[in-house]
Amino acid sequence: GDVTKLLGVLNEAVTPAVVVHGALRVLHCVAHSPHVLEGLAGTETLTILCAVIQRFPAECPVVAECILKMLSNNTSRAGLIQSAVKVDLVGTFLKLLERPDLLQGCGNVDVARAFLVNCVKVISGDPVFGFQVAAQLSNSRAWDAHRDQSDELFLHSHVSGSALDRAITGGAAQALIMDRPAVSYTSSAASTRMPDLPPPDDD
Repeated sequence: GDVTKLLGVLNEAVTPAVVVHGALRVLHCVAHSPHVLEGLAGTETLTILCAVIQRFPAECPVVAECILKMLSNNTSRAGLIQSAVKVDLVGTFLKLLERPDLLQGCGNVDVARAFLVNCVKVISGDPVFGFQVAAQLSNSRAWDAHRDQSDELFLHSHVSGSALDRAITGGAAQALIMDRPAVSYTSSAASTRMPDLPPPDDD
C-alpha cells in the first residue's frame, strides 16, 4: 500500500532531505493506526528508520517518536517488539545515547533522547521479549545515566511542526508516493484574496 511506498522513499539513498522530511511527517501522522501498522511489523521497517537517523540526524526526534507510537500500539505491539529485538534496536538507541556527536545537527537533543529512552523502556518492559535485552541494559553506562531521567517537560514542550507545516510537507511527500501533483497551499491562499475595490463615493 501507500505506507510501503513511503518506506521505499525513505529507503532510497538519493532521496532529498526535504522529501525525507515530508515523508516522515506523513508516517508520524499514521503511525498510531492499527490498519497501517499491520504492514509495518517486519524488521525492514525499523531497519529503514534507523538508517534515516544515521543519514539525517536532525530527524531523530520525529523518527524516534514514530517508533515509540508504533511500539506502544496494543494491536501491533508484539510483532514490532519482536522485530525490534531482532534488529537490535536497543543497541542502536544506546549507541545514540552514548555518542552525543551522532546527534549533531539535531534540533532538540533532549527531546530526541527522551523518545529514545522511552522506546527502550517499552521494549525492556515487555513481558515476553523484555528479558532478551536485560543483560544488554545492565552493562550500559548510558542506560544507567538516562533510564531515570524526567522527560515529561521535554515531551510536553515538543511540537513536531505546525498543522500547516505538516499539511504542506506531508502533501508533498504524499504526492510523490501517489505520483500526482502536490496541492499548493500558498497558491490557494493567494487565490482567495479579495480584489482591490475603489474607495467609496463621498456623495
